[in-house]
Order: sequence, then C-alpha cells, then structure tokens
Amino acid sequence: NVCSVQFSPENANVVAVASADCGAYVYDMRHASRPLVTLSGHRRAASYVRWMGGDKIVTASTDNTLKLWDVKRGMTLNLNPNTSATPRDACVRTFAGHVNAKNFVGLDVAADGHVACGSEDNTVCLYARCVPTPIAKQSLAVTAAGGSGGEAAPGEKPGLFVSSVAWSPDGKLLASASVLALDWTCF
Repeated sequence: NVCSVQFSPENANVVAVASADCGAYVYDMRHASRPLVTLSGHRRAASYVRWMGGDKIVTASTDNTLKLWDVKRGMTLNLNPNTSATPRDACVRTFAGHVNAKNFVGLDVAADGHVACGSEDNTVCLYARCVPTPIAKQSLAVTAAGGSGGEAAPGEKPGLFVSSVAWSPDGKLLASASVLALDWTCF
C-alpha cells in the first residue's frame, strides 16, 4: 500500500513513494515497472516521504523515526552486484525524539533542509539535517477548558496528535495542525 508520494523538485519524471511495507521507493515514471532505488530500514510502515533537494529524501515511519536517504548512493548500491552494501546503507541519518507509533503525523522539509514533523504527544518537532534529535519542539496542547498552546496542561484532551505540518515557500513560517488546534510558528 502506498502511503505518500512526492515528485522530485528537479525532475518531473521522478517520484518518491513511502509504503506500508516499511520501504521507500524512487521511480522514473517513464519506466515505472521497477523502481530506480529501493530504500529499506524502517521497522514499520513508511507513512510520509519528502524530497530534500534533488538527491535526498526524508521518510517518516510509525516506528518513531525519520530517515534521511541519499538517493544517488542508493542507486549506486542497487546497480552494483559486487558490493555487500544494502539499501539500508543509503541511510544518511536517523532522527528520533518525536512520538509516532500508530498515526500518520505530518512531515515537511524546508528549502534550507530543516525537517518538521508532527508527534503523537501533540507537539511539532524541528530537526536540523545534521542533528539526530529535535532542535526545537512546540506544543499544540488543547486543554479541556479550550485553551491552546504552551505546555501540556493536566486537563489536556487525550489522543490529540499533530497530523499535518507545512513550511511556507520561504521556510520562515511553519503551519501545523492537530484535530482541535492550528498554529503558526516563525523560525
């Protein structure tokens, strides 16, 4: 099952796919019978895929991780039968620090390479390309009294999670949403 797709920002014929089989795939749509590269390393469904430039992708998974993949390295590994390397070796970095065990939380990549993702603890996590843990977190806590923002309150409504995030084109604003809250954050 396909969970997410995104066309390459540099080649209109190339698309990245996140799949429930724990993998990510990159296809040239002119020859879609088999992927250009298969990237495996998540332990559970790959829920989102986003391009970071023209040669890297970021995937989110319900295994509580994000992975940064070097697509060109993965293609080289796939084409070289004389190597003991695996598609897992195309993984540049694994990011952890958000909660994602059952829902599809949002994922987006800014033009400068910052990665934002939602979390099942109703926060938005911000990652830098070279740091495996969040460099910032923002709560979208909604209390039983109807207030939002700030730290989670004792009366926070259970089960809320950040389901969507999106960077503005200039990468200075991040929109995020959970079931009952919408937030705009400047970075």
